[in-house]
Amino acid sequence: DLIGSESSPYMAVKAKKQGLRIGIFVAIDEEQHRAGVPPPGQSKSQLRRDNTMPYPQDVTVTVGEIRGACAALGHNALEYTVKVEDGHNEVVRRRHVQPLRMPELLQRGIEVGPKNRKVAVEVEWQGGAKFLAELVKREKGMYQVRFTGGKKETLSGVPLNHLHPFDAEDTRTDSSPETLAPDPLWLLDRKIQADIDVKWPLKKRIQDALELLRSQMRPPGAPPLRGPFIGQRAFDSEGYPAHPAPLQELTVDGAFVDTWGKYAGKIKFASTYKIGPSYPRMDAWIDNVDAGDPLYFHAALP
Repeated sequence: DLIGSESSPYMAVKAKKQGLRIGIFVAIDEEQHRAGVPPPGQSKSQLRRDNTMPYPQDVTVTVGEIRGACAALGHNALEYTVKVEDGHNEVVRRRHVQPLRMPELLQRGIEVGPKNRKVAVEVEWQGGAKFLAELVKREKGMYQVRFTGGKKETLSGVPLNHLHPFDAEDTRTDSSPETLAPDPLWLLDRKIQADIDVKWPLKKRIQDALELLRSQMRPPGAPPLRGPFIGQRAFDSEGYPAHPAPLQELTVDGAFVDTWGKYAGKIKFASTYKIGPSYPRMDAWIDNVDAGDPLYFHAALP
């Protein structure tokens, strides 16, 4: 299973020394593989990474399986055919590929390497259930995986803390997230998911909110806040910068005061966004709301 041309015994020996065999999983350094011509003042040798060490976590890598190799242009050069997905192969220079190693996964007990790239992926909208998948890519600290069961779909943007070692007892292998309906609890409001009424009772929430508001109120006897509130390099009486060029509808004039006067200093709640001056009827405003309903508020503070 050594790779190298059968007509080139030297290349086969060279491949053996490099430890890359047909069928092993490798990491392709995408930044170097796609780099092409180096920037002015730099040579290709200056861009090469130390291939004896795992690629740093901030390096974008694609995971694939070696399917073959041959001699390439250049002195003692090798090119590898790497299968990255069904029907898609990449031809990669030896200096841009290395056996699969991801130390950050090993620290979490996930033993991926030249003989294994399978991980258990925790999917939040499936109630934290884990599904068996294969590593496909790492980019900007996030991971792309392809599930091995169900629709075999690909999922991108998976954070490191959602990857786990494969455990046959708690990992689904015959299905994928898209083949199952979302977990009913996940469809509920996040506050209900977190059991907020037990961990932070409503009376305590109201008390904490009032204390926070009181701590941020202007002290009694403070002089009124005065402008200018509009203009370039202008500041109000408390040193806050003025708006340099507000939209016309934000101009404070008689019409503005007439429109907002009846709302000023009030906060109203509703289960619909259709509240405020654009929807003058006030029958949408409510005093109580079910925790499962959406909640909107309209504030008009002086």
